Amino acid sequence: MISFIILLLYILYTYNTPLYFDFIIWKGLNKESHNYYNFSNILYKNAINKNIFLNITISDNYYLDNIKPNTILFGHSLGGYKCLNYNNSKLFSKIVYGATHNSNYKFKYLNKIEKDNIPTLTIIGNKDGIISVSFVSDEILYNKKNNLINQTVTSTYNTNHLCICNNVEGKLSYVLGIKDNNLDYDVEIMLNTVSNKIIDYILSIKKFYDYDYIIS
Repeated sequence: MISFIILLLYILYTYNTPLYFDFIIWKGLNKESHNYYNFSNILYKNAINKNIFLNITISDNYYLDNIKPNTILFGHSLGGYKCLNYNNSKLFSKIVYGATHNSNYKFKYLNKIEKDNIPTLTIIGNKDGIISVSFVSDEILYNKKNNLINQTVTSTYNTNHLCICNNVEGKLSYVLGIKDNNLDYDVEIMLNTVSNKIIDYILSIKKFYDYDYIIS
């Protein structure tokens, strides 16, 4: 009975203790930092509702030397590919939106990116006009076949490629000769959808770590 009470108290303590993370955003091609302010603000507010506090930095630096073990690296579009290629075991996790490992070589503009041991979440919106949502099922099957349990791949409903940068179009669409979808849809609805997916993922993988990133 005493051991059960102790376990219950421990669970309640860890559940209610705030989580603190450095959250670094690597931007898409030719995107300005201010294009990501809306995403950053919505993610920060939604995280607080789950007792997660994010120190968010929008960075142009694709080569991080000194990072803390509580660092989450997030990459969007081109920044996502940079993120997937960045292998630093100190990272808590990597999260990308609008990018893929291209394990089956279906995306002709990109080589296959080998998967590492860092817990990684790959998200593609089902309204993405740049990266097909079909990559989600491809990567899920690849991960299952190769028993890559640290790799999570998912889609988000009714979100496009550019919502992360506030639907600001750039040179990528022109270069590829394609246009994103849902550009007239409420961007804040899409950002809330993506943000909540990110937060749920953070909460789902924290149990695999020591509680160094929990500050009481």
